[in-house]
Amino acid sequence: RHCMVLGLVMVSHGYTQDTSQYIVQERGAYDSDNHARLLVEIRDLAAQETPVPVRVIVTASEGSHPDGSGHGVYADGRFYADGHFEVVVPRGTTRIDLRGGPHFVPLKIQEAFDGGHEYHISVSLHQWFSPELRGWYCGDNHVHALHDSQAMVKASLDYAALQGRANGLNWITEAGSNVPYDRIDQLDTASFLLRYAQEQRLGAYVGHVNTPGITRPIGKAFTDTIMARPLPVQAVKTRVHELDGVVVHTHPLTPPYQLHWMGAMEFFSDAVMGRCADLLDIDSRATEYLWFMALNLGNRVAASGSTDSALGRVKTASPGDRRVYCRAETFTYPAIIEGLRQGRTVATNGGAFFPLFEMDGREPGDVIELKDRQKFTARMEIQTLAGVRTAQLYRNGVRVWAENLTGRTGPIELEKVIEESQTCWYVFRVEDAQGNWAITSPIYFNSTAPPAELRAEAILLAINNCTRFIELRRTFYAHVIATVSEGEQIEAVELLRDGQVIQAFLAAQGDQLKNNRVPVTQLEGEYEPGWVWYPDPAKAVHFQCDYPVQDTGWYAVRIQTDTGRTVTSDGIRFDASHANSRTLSVAHLSGSGSSLTLRGYGEEMPLADIQLPFVGDAWWYPKNTYWQMIADFGQGVQHLGGGWEGAESNFRPAH
Repeated sequence: RHCMVLGLVMVSHGYTQDTSQYIVQERGAYDSDNHARLLVEIRDLAAQETPVPVRVIVTASEGSHPDGSGHGVYADGRFYADGHFEVVVPRGTTRIDLRGGPHFVPLKIQEAFDGGHEYHISVSLHQWFSPELRGWYCGDNHVHALHDSQAMVKASLDYAALQGRANGLNWITEAGSNVPYDRIDQLDTASFLLRYAQEQRLGAYVGHVNTPGITRPIGKAFTDTIMARPLPVQAVKTRVHELDGVVVHTHPLTPPYQLHWMGAMEFFSDAVMGRCADLLDIDSRATEYLWFMALNLGNRVAASGSTDSALGRVKTASPGDRRVYCRAETFTYPAIIEGLRQGRTVATNGGAFFPLFEMDGREPGDVIELKDRQKFTARMEIQTLAGVRTAQLYRNGVRVWAENLTGRTGPIELEKVIEESQTCWYVFRVEDAQGNWAITSPIYFNSTAPPAELRAEAILLAINNCTRFIELRRTFYAHVIATVSEGEQIEAVELLRDGQVIQAFLAAQGDQLKNNRVPVTQLEGEYEPGWVWYPDPAKAVHFQCDYPVQDTGWYAVRIQTDTGRTVTSDGIRFDASHANSRTLSVAHLSGSGSSLTLRGYGEEMPLADIQLPFVGDAWWYPKNTYWQMIADFGQGVQHLGGGWEGAESNFRPAH
């Protein structure tokens, strides 16, 4: 018996009647009455000789996810194929989901296959939009081909490159793995580049940064040196620029309830000092708000996006699930890095739409010099496959214009006339009904009027029972970081309990270091009492301190500056009788009429169960977690967060 089935998936996208499609043909017998073999080929609809790499999920009739890659499937059943694959499925109805990245029309195949037969499925995917034709290229600067020494999925640089191409990426910056790099340059194609730049994990309460574009390794001796002093990200940024790269502060609030390890906590201090990384990875509304705060403090930080994929793990993001688009003059890695450096970027979580934004011919990353009050026309274009829900224009963190676009197909063109006379910034944000989003880097305005004197500060307070790296102890420490903006100095930092000073740290009394280790941020070993002023006690704009905590009470930090300002943090309640390990934290970033507060709580194993030598990774405190972000950009307070409601009583606003 020979049969042919023609299947079409029609998607209304407002461009053309072309769409992705497939044809199924029975080819012969297969040596199992209960199974069928499927041979699938994927080509570009417009260029049938061109194979299309794809992200595939095959769901068999009994619910299993067969592997057509030879590498194993991920938790959601996906694998990746370079234009063709083969799977054996039980007889019955099989579903095949195919995606070639957000710029191809996805295809869902659902057919009944008889046992004992072989079928050939010819797929043609339609590319509905090509950002490359507009000079925009997309990439992921934070991918680990094989993060761990052992893996459930057979990972390699080759498979990482395939995943990038299958997700429609033009480049991946591999951020460090247990793989050889001797043939990485052989994995480039005419439309895809794979490069390597080691992720830098520079300390506790610092965060991680990626360094795409560096022309040679930074070097362990250099990183060891800068980790032995405060604010290592600022030092690594100087070095990375010397090596022709850029610095991206990555996963800035991961996890949002804990400040200790992965989150970009130095970003708070860097923002106050005007020395932020070149780009910030945006992965949520909360990280957008943190980014807005840094911009409002005068930093020019571009929007970026990445996944931190660990491709050997069964549960991991796919490269490009969050990504950065960059406008580059040519498709070369140096040109892409230059585009990132100039802030010509769009960050997105991979939705099937793409926004373009300009002001009278100026694009993201540009600075418009103002002479007086002037009118400008913001022009916005949205290329979209299936429509978007809303378009929004933000000025200094405040939404100043929005339009409901439900029901409109692309391309969508919008205009908004604005008047501007002040130093400020604008970004364009788009979101669809499924929660996919894209946000541009800012277009900046610079007024000739003298700027108002900036008074800004960052204060971080955490109380927990972890060591400098990944172990738990039965003792608790308060960890304090305080920073003020240029033109002001810190004279005193006070640790308060129930409103009373339990320890005053005076700049005039200098540093106290035990075992010559930098408090709070330096890795490896136990915490011990100590503090340090930066750059030195006589000119202190930054302070770090570790102090033991034993007594129940409400703890807070108060700073006093040489200008007479006094600023106090929110309070957090430490209960000495509590039986479990836990971390409590509050972080503040304030200045230029804006403020942001982050509160966090995590709880884990009983203190009584902690044994030495310590085994496990319970320092993540994942049992009961809670976080809250409170942001105010001058037009009302906004709240984000969630988790275990029982933790809310451990926080109270500053008096």
